[in-house]
Amino acid sequence: MAKSKAEELAERFGTSGGFAEEMTFEIRDAHFIYDVKYQDGTIPLLEIVGLMDGEKELSQRYPVGKGFTVVDDGGKIAREDGEKKQPNKSTAYGRFLEGFLECDGVWDYLATLPEDVDVMCASMWEGLTLHLVNQEQTFNIPGQDPVKSNRMVPDAIVATPKGATAAKGKAEVKGQAALPDVNVIGQEQREALTKLAAISPTFEEFIGAAYKEGIVEGEHEDFISDDGDKGFYALMLAEG
Repeated sequence: MAKSKAEELAERFGTSGGFAEEMTFEIRDAHFIYDVKYQDGTIPLLEIVGLMDGEKELSQRYPVGKGFTVVDDGGKIAREDGEKKQPNKSTAYGRFLEGFLECDGVWDYLATLPEDVDVMCASMWEGLTLHLVNQEQTFNIPGQDPVKSNRMVPDAIVATPKGATAAKGKAEVKGQAALPDVNVIGQEQREALTKLAAISPTFEEFIGAAYKEGIVEGEHEDFISDDGDKGFYALMLAEG
């Protein structure tokens, strides 16, 4: 279709933003770092390094937030207070995770990871090819005006390290739940919950027994607390 005169003029004399609107990003390396240029080097950042659109080498950084420290030579982060608590979803890393956990095929990929790999491990990102989109984010900092920043966040898994692919777009509930938060339940726990759901007449009994038997811990409550027809309990019954 031929361009209009206005479109031709806009192309010749218009301007462009400083940020890519979208890209395909093949992650070849991921690690947690400190950067003295960001918060005087006191806040860990996830750094992913790879190829943009299969050509240009690029790195992206996502601050994790306060209360964490880099361990294992950049392979992991850990809470400074020793508590078992994941990054806040309002941080740049948390928002990167939120976008990732809404992608089609995310559960299939997470189920392939070793039991000791979670959102605190940089290795969960290595080998993934993601479709990233530009998102303007607002961060509220106590005592300061809100800060706006543009970051690239996932909206699709293009390929996994094992070569599986997923369609571009947000996850839909089709036989399994989209993860509402960064709390990931391991495969063994998932199997145990499936068996428990099969012998629990009600959602309340299912939840109570799950905590009583120590199958899940408190930080997983959001992940299993949906008692609707598309919730975790309903899906466990269907799988059982």
